[in-house]
Amino acid sequence: SFVNLGVRWTHVWSYLLFSGRLIVSSLARGERLRIGYVSADFVNHPTADLMQSALLLHDQTSFEIFLYSISRDDTSMYRQVLQREIKNFKALPNKLSDKKCAEVIHPSLQQCFQ
Repeated sequence: SFVNLGVRWTHVWSYLLFSGRLIVSSLARGERLRIGYVSADFVNHPTADLMQSALLLHDQTSFEIFLYSISRDDTSMYRQVLQREIKNFKALPNKLSDKKCAEVIHPSLQQCFQ
């Protein structure tokens, strides 16, 4: 359910936030800023409709984008396009604990958004 996904994301976010893992370091010249988006809405959902073009329009010379899906694969067009176009698309299965999800997310990122 959406309520359970929201509670789950809150737990994952807490692990990331309170572990001190979301600290922005200075970038070396030419290095891209790594940004992650965590959502249960990379599926056939109004949020996916609104976000898809914004996610695909990041300047790839300046930013490296990571998408973390905490919902099932509904095989929708939104999901297929994001998986195809965003090299760093990861599905976090429900069987992973909240702490394990945070451990999967944190090594790649300098910024993470819910």
